[in-house]
Amino acid sequence: MKYFDYAASTPPSKETLEIYVDVSTHIYGNPGSVPEAYILEQKCHQDILEALSLEQTCDLIFTSGGTEANNLAIMGTIKHKIPKNSHFITSNFEHASVYDVFEHCAIGNKISHAPINENGYVKIEEFKRLLQPNTKFISIMHVNNELGTEQPIKELYNIAKAYNPNIIFMVDMIQGLGKVKALTFVPDIVTISSHKIYGPKAVGAVILKKDLALTKIIYGGNKENGQRGGTQSLPAQAGFARSVQTICKNLDVYLAQVKLVKDYFEKEVIKLPKISLNATSDANVVSIFIDIDKLAIQGVKDLMDLGVVISTKSADSNLTKYSRSLKAINLSDYRCERTYRISFSHHVTINDIDILLSSLEKFLENEK
Repeated sequence: MKYFDYAASTPPSKETLEIYVDVSTHIYGNPGSVPEAYILEQKCHQDILEALSLEQTCDLIFTSGGTEANNLAIMGTIKHKIPKNSHFITSNFEHASVYDVFEHCAIGNKISHAPINENGYVKIEEFKRLLQPNTKFISIMHVNNELGTEQPIKELYNIAKAYNPNIIFMVDMIQGLGKVKALTFVPDIVTISSHKIYGPKAVGAVILKKDLALTKIIYGGNKENGQRGGTQSLPAQAGFARSVQTICKNLDVYLAQVKLVKDYFEKEVIKLPKISLNATSDANVVSIFIDIDKLAIQGVKDLMDLGVVISTKSADSNLTKYSRSLKAINLSDYRCERTYRISFSHHVTINDIDILLSSLEKFLENEK
């Protein structure tokens, strides 16, 4: 079985698994009570910040994953530190763990959604027009998880800060870390997740500037400097730290390999009948439309029978009828229902792509 769903999850590397097992075996005490465990956890904080060149400007809070990281970053700021009747901005195609949280925080506040153009990018001029005197918090994703488009984050950040330097600007970097070049500036808040970068599942982080602090949303303890309740998963944190270090150290090599296979796939796949691209991707994700009667939700199962694993959309949006990312770029319902998400890794080779193309060709032949 060939795997092409790296936007959903990546396999943990051998090194991070070894670290996970080693820490589980030898340092199994609670960081809140065992000095050796506490020291290691603090080192994990520092290792991630140093790998991202943020050790001088930011602090880090470990979470149970990307979803909790986004929830904590938004609710930990909005619900307790920003007065009611404030204005927040996000985009039409954020991940559910951002979009749904803003919907939850809408009572007593105003939420504006920055529209997306047909190519999959936030519309700059319309973003400018959304800014208001009472705009307090903005969250825009770094890379869209279904289209692979890298948003003009630095430009949006500069626009917001020029309007009001006190606006808090958050970047969901969960799909961006390791998939595109690193940001060249420091947002107020950044979220990342381990299982997207070949680390263990069930661990993520909120990174925030040192002058900021969050109010915890999980009660029952005072971990992470009082900003989170719950016992830490030290083995996962140690594996996560190593995965961040590895990604940052090898980023140029990884990106070059992904570009090689992605460019080859995009060039060859449109030669197949009934297949076209939905957007131009900047990352490791390719969104394709297959114009046949069969819906993508069934087509994914058929392709799995042919030996390849791809997906239709974000795994966290499967209960919604149509992908918000696809609707944001004005795709018809018909096209949304026949769209597939394919995502690559530096582990993928040209030979793997040939197998994928062959499977797609067989799938189309079976549908004649």
